[in-house]
Amino acid sequence: MKTLIIHVGAPKCGSTSIQDFFKTYKNPCTQKTGFIFPSLQMIESLNSKKKIDHKGFIDLLDKSLKLNDSLILSHELFFLLPNVIETICSLSSSKVSKIIIIGFSRRSSDFIVSLYNELTFTDTYINKVSKKIMLKNGINPLHFFGVERLLILTILNGHSNLELPVIKLDLPTVLKLELPTIMKWDNFYNQIEKLVAKYKVKMRIGILPNNSSSDALIQDFCKKADLTLKDKYKTIDIKSNPKFNSHLTESINNALDLGFKVPGLYEEDNVYHDISKLINNNIDFNSTLLNPLKEYIDSYFYESNLDFCNKYDLDKSYFAATKKYSKNEILDIIRNEMQDRITNNTMLSNYKELNGILTEVIFYYNKKNTLNIEQIELLTQKVELLTQKIKTETEPKKLSGIKLLWNNTPESIRRIGRKILGI
Repeated sequence: MKTLIIHVGAPKCGSTSIQDFFKTYKNPCTQKTGFIFPSLQMIESLNSKKKIDHKGFIDLLDKSLKLNDSLILSHELFFLLPNVIETICSLSSSKVSKIIIIGFSRRSSDFIVSLYNELTFTDTYINKVSKKIMLKNGINPLHFFGVERLLILTILNGHSNLELPVIKLDLPTVLKLELPTIMKWDNFYNQIEKLVAKYKVKMRIGILPNNSSSDALIQDFCKKADLTLKDKYKTIDIKSNPKFNSHLTESINNALDLGFKVPGLYEEDNVYHDISKLINNNIDFNSTLLNPLKEYIDSYFYESNLDFCNKYDLDKSYFAATKKYSKNEILDIIRNEMQDRITNNTMLSNYKELNGILTEVIFYYNKKNTLNIEQIELLTQKVELLTQKIKTETEPKKLSGIKLLWNNTPESIRRIGRKILGI
């Protein structure tokens, strides 16, 4: 009696913790359990529409099933490439008595924030698109942090995909294509379920446990997989994706925005992680803006997530927003916050703080590593140039009393005014 467990992600839903656990501990369950984290080359082959014999995958599958009672295949790309899941089921259905597909989900706004903090802060494409769409809607991106811009982009872009051709098969590229529709969990899991229906697969879909510790996630995963953890593995803490300091992520995002050359996340992952450890505090983001942005996004996707919860018997309150905003209300909040930041030089103060912190970190980091004095001077000059550019572009413009009144008038009233004035 062999069982195949296909862990499909989704991205930013605890996959790294699950994968690291089974990579690190070879026999954590009472059942003989194998674990495979497929290579991108193998996934690309399984996703191909061409006729391929998949000998490499079949040989690996046969070898692993011979040694184990249960076999876990895990990769976040499975979620975004459901044809891979169908191919795996097709190739393995005659070799196992049971196939279980396990997937997780999370609140839409938390997904976006996690996506930014761990991936898209180094993404020039997302920067370019967010600036274009924000300016089109009368919102100046200069007055918002990168994570705020990504939330605003999701709001302004509605349910439309961001269009970008896939250049290579990797997680960041695929995520660009599917933001923000990736947060309609029911669409994705329904698609997977339809593709594998003829293989009598058991779909076990869940949400990230409210307990943020990795052991709660591992136990939940094992329960879904019909696996029993040995007692000594029930409270082991497993690392998750590295959390980069927000001062660092925003500094890097600003540098990219202004055309400076910054290494990609996977090129300098260790450096980013080391520098984050040197910064004692994170940015205190304005909750009066951030919370409404998140609430709007969660309420926008709630109906879709409600169907999802009903289908898989999940806790509906997990996805519920505590307050609902209309599109006009959230746009008024964004524009009023922008005007407030212009008037009070808020972002200039924030960027000056970033400047100081980054300059300090350069010297601390030099004590541990090999930056020479020329490199330090060059980096410091770049930081200073960045600050001067931002200062120039965020200098508050003197506004007339009428203009100030108009800027602080809700959009609903502005529309009436435009109609009366014929503009």
